[in-house]
Order: sequence, then structure tokens, then C-alpha cells
Amino acid sequence: MLADGMANSIAKRLVESNLIGIFSWNLEGVITEANEAFLRVVQYDREDLASGRLRMRDLSPSEWCDRDQHASSELKARGIFKPYQREFFRKDGSRVPVLFGGAFSENSKSEGVAFILDLSEQKNEEQTVWEGDMKLQQMLDFTPHHLAIYGHGRERIFANRTLLNYLGLRLEEWQSRDPQTRFHPDDFAKLQQHTADYEARLRRHDGTYRWFLIRNNPVRDERGQTICWCVAGTDIEDRKQTEQLQVDLTHANRVSTMGELVASLSHELAQPIQITTAHAKASLRWLERDPPDVMEARKGTEKIIEAGGLASEIISRLRSLYKKAPPKLELVSINEVIGEIAKLMEGEASDHGVSLRVDLEDNLPRTLADRVQLQQVLMNLILNGVEAMKDSGGVITAKSHLRDDGQIQISVHDTGPGLPPGKADQIFDAFFTTKLQGSGMGLAVCKSIVESQGGRIWAGNDGGPGATFHFTLPVASDETSFPVMPRD
Repeated sequence: MLADGMANSIAKRLVESNLIGIFSWNLEGVITEANEAFLRVVQYDREDLASGRLRMRDLSPSEWCDRDQHASSELKARGIFKPYQREFFRKDGSRVPVLFGGAFSENSKSEGVAFILDLSEQKNEEQTVWEGDMKLQQMLDFTPHHLAIYGHGRERIFANRTLLNYLGLRLEEWQSRDPQTRFHPDDFAKLQQHTADYEARLRRHDGTYRWFLIRNNPVRDERGQTICWCVAGTDIEDRKQTEQLQVDLTHANRVSTMGELVASLSHELAQPIQITTAHAKASLRWLERDPPDVMEARKGTEKIIEAGGLASEIISRLRSLYKKAPPKLELVSINEVIGEIAKLMEGEASDHGVSLRVDLEDNLPRTLADRVQLQQVLMNLILNGVEAMKDSGGVITAKSHLRDDGQIQISVHDTGPGLPPGKADQIFDAFFTTKLQGSGMGLAVCKSIVESQGGRIWAGNDGGPGATFHFTLPVASDETSFPVMPRD
């Protein structure tokens, strides 16, 4: 126990230090004495205090009456009441939040001492934090992305309103239900692999599935330990449908193109078949001699094998063009592609009195592209030129060169009637056509293919007879960094 003198000395120093507001009161509720800290908090002065008119009821908002009654009962029973948070009126009528506690004076049941601690700063900080939390909550809830937070053990902690509305669940239901029910059966294995990014179909509350790009981001502490996972889902259903539409349109255009190529392919296949037949008959005649001329028969057989190889190559090109498949990127020599298509189209062009030429720049760098789709673009452009000159004949020239900006440019020029005046910007629009029986999809698909592989396509009359179609492709930045896909 402290000696009375020492206790009084400590109490006096505490009052005079003005660290907290301290005041004394009597049973009538009159505040009889107070330190500067108390007066500063309630904004009264010494004259107010000396007048005897400063009372507890002047400082007490009515809504605190019940809590004050409880404190008064506690004070009568124990001589002290535990501190609690409440508000005091200031002199100007404003309110100040305080921590309030007190006790009877020693050996007295008619007077007491109390303290108040100004909580304004703390309350302001709490309000700021609360407002910040509310704004963050609103931001998370109204973002179009699906957001979730998982604990270190993958326990479900938080889901934003966008995700819960999509699933048709409350937070508690989302936390308790089996996650497998929310994924397409074919995609649930991706969730279990815990990869950083993956695409999966999520089941909506109406039972339909939509594609999402899901990203898993670990949150780590200062030691690098994962403390939770933030997961974001972005709806990519529209992108997926567009990709599928492009595959379907590309396939449909290839099939349509095949009809236009039947005459050319039959012409090319007829030649190796005729060679095969002729050499087979000659070989039989050599073998029927007495004695058989085996050497000549062998030469004929070799010619048959050579013709069969040519026919197989033509069929292989046809199969790759006809095949329905998603884009397959590989390092491509554009000059090789132009040469392949030019060889394939020679017969069709010749049948319509059109000469097909190539003018290729040597040592062009390669591009990263889908070889079959590039074949389709070139085939469409050359067929358009043949169609434009089928009654008059002419020349189609396919050129390649490296531009000053580092792009590879391919041009297909014909000597036909040229483009319709004022239509150069429309010819790449879907369903726009200048042919009586055209679908209007060929050039639209060409544009889609070229742009999907990082290039652009345009057309013009170039100031001379005929029309010229140009398209560009980017140079592969580092050829050794791209795996070359095997050819079918």
C-alpha cells in the first residue's frame, strides 16, 4: 500500500499533468472541480466551473440514460463503476466520444471523482478504416470479375457479390458446398492441379456453363510463406464463341474453296494417273518380250513410283486444306508457302488462259503462323484473280519482300478489270461480294486470318490495270525460341 502522502502526491501529479480529463462531483451532479484537460474536452472554462452551474446532466445525451443508470447502481453497490464508452455534450452542443469511469471519494458516499479520455482521434481513425473497408467491399462486389479468397489450406473465406450472384448462392452456402458441383465435369481436374492460370467452364445458377479464365495469386508474408490465395475469374465465353466461329467459318470457307478447286485438282491428278497408266502398259510389253527386257521394265516401274509420289503430294495438300482444325503455329517460310500454292493452282489458272508467276525475295526471315491458314489466304486471293480474268486471260503475280519496318509483305497482283470504284474498304466485309454467285465470306475470312496472326491486309488498284492485294506478317523475333510443329 502507498502511504497517504505519496498517494496524494501521485494523484495531484496525475491531475496536473492533464494527460486525461479528471473532475470531481457531488450527489446533486454538480461538477465541483476539474483539471484543464477535462475543460478542454468539453470546451467549458474556469468561470463556468466556478459558477456551480456545470452539471453532469448538461453533459449527458438522453440516449445514454440507461447506461448511466447501470453505472450509478454499480457505483452505489461497489463504490466504483467500470469505464465505458459514451458521449459528452460540449458547450457548443456538439458531441465528443469519451471513455468514462469513476468512483466515490475516499470515505465519502456523497462525492466522487471521475475521468474521461477523449476518443475523438481513435473514433475518426475507426471511421476512416470502416469507410475504407466499405469502399473496398463495394469495389470488390461491383467488379465484373469473380473474386474469391481461399485460406492457406484452401478453405473458402470470401466471395464477392458478382461470383455469388452468378452461382445463386449465399456466402455460407458457397463456403460449405462441394466445389466440384460448380465446375464442368471435364474441367474439374484443372482446379485440383492448382495451376496459376487455366480456363474452365463454371456452372451458372440456371444450369448453363460459361467459360472463364481463372487466375490463382498467392499472398505471401515477409518470410515468403503463402498465407492465402486470391482467385479471379474473367468471363471469356464471348471470346470462346468467337474463336469457335472463326474455326467454323474457316472450315466452311475451305470446303467452299474445294468446290472451286475440283477442276484444278482433277487436272493435276490426271497427269500422274496418265503417266502411271502409260508406263504400266509399257512395262507389261517389255516383260512380254522373249526374253523379257527387265531393264526397261524397271525404268517404267521407277516412273510409276515417281508419278505415284506426285499424286500423293497433291492429295496431301488437299487433305491439309480440307481438314477442320484449330490454328497450329509453326515457323513458316512464306516463300515455300507461295511456291506450294502456285504449283497447286497452275492447272486452274492455265485452263482460264491465266499465267501464274512468282517474284520472291531471297533469304526472307521466317514468320510464326498457321501454314494451312496462310495457304488458304493465298488460294483465295489467286482464285479471285483467276475469276476476274477467266474471260479475258491475263497474268497473276505473287510477290514477297521484306519491308523497311521489318514486316514481311506478300502481294498478289492481277491484270484484270480492277476493283469496283470506291469499294476497296468494303470488300473485306462479311457478305459483301461483287460476284453473282459469291458468298462474300472469302476475303472476310482472309482478313480474320491475317489479323489473328499479327498482320494486316488491304487492296488497291495501284495506279495500273488490275487489282493488287497486299498483306503483312511479323518476322519471328527469335526463331530458336519457337518449337516447330510437326506437319500432318
